Amino acid sequence: MEILKVIFLGALQGVTEFLPISSSGHLLIFQRILKLNPNISLLLCLHLGTTLSLIFFLLSLIKREIKNKNYFLLLKIIIALIPIVLIGLFFKNIIEKTFSNFDSLPYFFLISGFLIYFTKYAREKFFSINYFQSLIIGIFQILGIFPGISRSGSTIAGALYLGIRKEEGFYFSFLLGLPTIIGANVLEFYKNPSLFLSLSCFLGFLSSFIFGLFALYFLKYLVIKKRFYYFSYYLFFLFILLLIDNLKILRIF
Repeated sequence: MEILKVIFLGALQGVTEFLPISSSGHLLIFQRILKLNPNISLLLCLHLGTTLSLIFFLLSLIKREIKNKNYFLLLKIIIALIPIVLIGLFFKNIIEKTFSNFDSLPYFFLISGFLIYFTKYAREKFFSINYFQSLIIGIFQILGIFPGISRSGSTIAGALYLGIRKEEGFYFSFLLGLPTIIGANVLEFYKNPSLFLSLSCFLGFLSSFIFGLFALYFLKYLVIKKRFYYFSYYLFFLFILLLIDNLKILRIF
């Protein structure tokens, strides 16, 4: 039973980390439903699985950009990271409080739903991203700090609103998240190299890696096919369920 729970958590991490439905928001929900309190080591393994799935997914793109000596792309990523670094430095305590307030979660899902829904009306105008657009996408990334608002969802939505070509915006969103994701997870794994000696941690890692890859390819397909806004319907549904639960009309979670 414990093994199945770990595999489920891995699948949950893999799917919600990259799909624009918020991994942190879903973790709060399932911690309440299943009364889960996964240990730090297990969470690290799950995050490491999704980190490696993202590296694997972006590897050919990164190799191509290095071969072409596209240093301008690196500069654009650095510019886009500035807003979230500043917010993290000066408003860290305020942001952390939102993770302990379950009552605010439905409203974050609602904001995310509207943010993604209106991409339905976005039109492509630019083939690539310029420096100013990089900064704007970085500002959109700030929204992804809050539980219930996806980082990938907010940055892809930002790129689509700016009229960036769909595939370009998709890849930039995940290239932008790569430094943060790698930095946070690989450093912790370096401090705890014995994590994979645990069977449950290894299975969690494997599950999150496989489901993370599936989520990335699935999301890319929907973005390119102009179906990104489909995720908004799920987010609106979650908002209604959580609101009903919060108002004590019905105990759902």
